[in-house]
Amino acid sequence: MVCVIMFNGMCDYVGISRSGYYQREKRHNHQSPRKLRKKFIQGEIKAIWLKSLCIYGAGKITQELRSKGYKIAE
Repeated sequence: MVCVIMFNGMCDYVGISRSGYYQREKRHNHQSPRKLRKKFIQGEIKAIWLKSLCIYGAGKITQELRSKGYKIAE
């Protein structure tokens, strides 16, 4: 009970409602499939770039990803 009162007080102090706080938390922690794929592809790009001793550019990296079977634009 004390925690709820303190939480309400903190929300009032910041100027947000409790429901607004929880909605923002839900949106902020959501990982969409697009975000997950983008994060994975970025890791692949970095791995290819480091493997090439930091020489490959966008074209070569794209070509390498396509040869691995990824559908990706340059």
